[in-house]
Amino acid sequence: MFRNPVDRAWSHYWMWAEKLNRTGKARLMVPFEKVFWDNGRWIRTHGHYARHLKYWREAFPEMGVFLFDDLVADPAAFISSVYRFLGVDDTFVGALGGSMNRRRYEPMSEETRRTVLDYYRGEIREFSALIGRDLSHWLE
Repeated sequence: MFRNPVDRAWSHYWMWAEKLNRTGKARLMVPFEKVFWDNGRWIRTHGHYARHLKYWREAFPEMGVFLFDDLVADPAAFISSVYRFLGVDDTFVGALGGSMNRRRYEPMSEETRRTVLDYYRGEIREFSALIGRDLSHWLE
């Protein structure tokens, strides 16, 4: 499942921050921008969706691609599309309930969002072409 890479990076950063707090290492916390650009390869490269998808499709040409946007927009339709992909009987109705890993954290500044989006812009366009989906809303 793929999520807007800007939002994913921000969320990843806050999950890392939460882990630092939980393990008593909050003193190691640094601003998102420093993590992303200086030593956040682990945050930055996870958003290289086109690169990752090309690699995985070499081994698994029929690999399913699902978008977080679709899950948020219509969970029932989303899960049905996953079931169809997996070959689950159409009459099966799975349980949908609650959300997992939902966190609240401060919003990303507009300046940071623009900078990170500029970094991912080409990757988003290439990924959009690879999956045949319009992801222009990720570029806004």
